[in-house]
Amino acid sequence: MQEDQFVKIVKAYSRNVLQESDIRESFKAVLKSCGRKDVLLFKDFQDHYGIEVPARGSIQAETEVIRKVREWMFIK
Repeated sequence: MQEDQFVKIVKAYSRNVLQESDIRESFKAVLKSCGRKDVLLFKDFQDHYGIEVPARGSIQAETEVIRKVREWMFIK
């Protein structure tokens, strides 16, 4: 994926909330960390922007739920 394609996709998914300059800066930072010059591969994108969802029933999932409930209780 090239920079202009990346900007177009991120702007669309963020509903134009993110500034184009910030998107371009992020793109360049990932390219630099991957040692690439102008094309971002899907694997690089997934490694840098992907999130890991805990498996249902795992201790990580339970910890996340407890943390969210505690934050909600503190706010309320």
